[in-house]
Amino acid sequence: MKKTILLFILISSFLLLTSCSLSLFNSDDTVAQDTSSDLPDDVTTIELPELDDDDQTSTIEAIDSIITFSTSSIEADDDSIMIEDNTVTIDTEGVYELTGSNDQVSIYIDASSDDTITLVLNNVSLSSSTGPIIYIENADKVMINVVAATENTLTDTSLEAYDKDSVIYSKDDLTINGTGSLTINAGFQKGIKANDDLVIYGTTLNITSEGHAIKANNSITISEVDLTINSNSDGIQSDNEDDPTESLIYLISGTYDITSYGDAISSSYDLTIYDGTYDLVSGYQNNNVDSTSAKALKTDHNLYLINGDFNISSEDDAIHSDDGLIIFDGTYTIASEDDAIHTNNSLDIQGGTITITDAFEVIEGKYINISGGNINIIAEDDGINGSDPEISSAVADVPNGTTGSTTTSTAEINISGGTIMVTAEDDAIDANGSITISGGIIVINGPTSGMQSLIDYDIDWILTGGTIIGTSGYGNETKTPSDESTQINLTYNISSTKQSGTSVSLLDENNEIVMSFTPTKSYQVVFMTSAELDQDTNYTLILGGTIDSELENGYYSSGTVSNYQSVASFTLDDINNTFNVSSSSPGGTFTPGRR
Repeated sequence: MKKTILLFILISSFLLLTSCSLSLFNSDDTVAQDTSSDLPDDVTTIELPELDDDDQTSTIEAIDSIITFSTSSIEADDDSIMIEDNTVTIDTEGVYELTGSNDQVSIYIDASSDDTITLVLNNVSLSSSTGPIIYIENADKVMINVVAATENTLTDTSLEAYDKDSVIYSKDDLTINGTGSLTINAGFQKGIKANDDLVIYGTTLNITSEGHAIKANNSITISEVDLTINSNSDGIQSDNEDDPTESLIYLISGTYDITSYGDAISSSYDLTIYDGTYDLVSGYQNNNVDSTSAKALKTDHNLYLINGDFNISSEDDAIHSDDGLIIFDGTYTIASEDDAIHTNNSLDIQGGTITITDAFEVIEGKYINISGGNINIIAEDDGINGSDPEISSAVADVPNGTTGSTTTSTAEINISGGTIMVTAEDDAIDANGSITISGGIIVINGPTSGMQSLIDYDIDWILTGGTIIGTSGYGNETKTPSDESTQINLTYNISSTKQSGTSVSLLDENNEIVMSFTPTKSYQVVFMTSAELDQDTNYTLILGGTIDSELENGYYSSGTVSNYQSVASFTLDDINNTFNVSSSSPGGTFTPGRR
């Protein structure tokens, strides 16, 4: 399979063992971006839902009626409340406090479409084996308030799923608030199911379920919560089959600890995470992710990550969007058995600290734009991959100097900022289309196989800015920037493989470090580029030695080196990349890096 990754730079296909290229290019030949993802330009354009005052209520001051549960009876202090066969029916607007314990009960709400019903949970423990414990048939809105400093439990004891398959089931808008604790043991059922909008605010909520822990047809808004979920299906899901655009999830703040067999958090339209702390394990004990999706964060449309602290372990993609994804800020630590961050269309990274400790392909999308952030990734396959999911196979093995078919190679990778460190088994950065690098810092520990590249592409690689330093194995697949590039770049093929830990340094005419780093993998190809390089300076490329400098952004940009091996000294003479080599050991020659 053709690999696509982000970041670095490569070598001419037909260079023999010891050739090196320094290049100066000039560019305006990028493929026009065509994306349907309607991602915003900046975070200020993203609107969050405005919660009503009653949604954010912590304490209910006035109680209209009290319903008391015991092992042998259910009692109410209001004659309008009907109690029959362990079913409590509420049909009148009001505030109803629930207290006590009962192991076979259902609370049935069937009020006017204009009525607001509030249930206040005050140290209540209720169970049922025949249906929902709280069943909302009709109301304008129902609020479940969990009293501060109380512990409340709702438990389903059935042996199989039933029709209204949740402990709390609502056909109308539902709000759960208050600062107390609510534990839902859903057994074979879902935890909470709402046909309309669901708001959870301020509560400590613990859900264990065979079905989805939290499910709504329309919007889900959660804020200021302490939420723990163990689900044998999805953790949080919004899915409206009739109108997917109604399925919106907003996670505004709080602490989320979710372990799910399926997706941890899934929306059939948009998912917006404003802030919070997220410990997500998706695909727990799921050995068949082809049948049951096991992604940590998943949307069918757009995914907005504004801020937050994420620790993700996923059996499937960790962060996935079928359309667009944008990361504004936040901290992400991800281990995935598949892709770490994947979109089928546009992927925009503007900031944040992203650490990928394990993944197959790490960052993958059709149109990838990176303008900021600190990204450190380890990939079993490609590091950054620009690919079109609608194309079954990209142009394979396109050598430097050959143009891929524009009808099949449409993906783009654009890097204008950020600090990116890539360790990849295959291509570090790969586009089944075009790459533009105009800024940022990229450090690459590339593939050791000669059939893979630091940077691979099918149509163009336009280099106009940024700093890149990296190494990889020697081979015919290594590529250099396109002719239209404007920034000097150096590609050097060493005659023999160098072991990991052998530093690579470029010195200026005063023997000061211009660029240097210590690869963590064996290598035979070196690539360097920076705006600091110019045509009038004599440079020396060296290997090994003792570096006297301070590491910053994954490489050294100043200092000195002692006890090294001098590989080559050279000067770039003119815009045609003619090299004046004053010495070269082991005798390599510099050749133009033009396509």
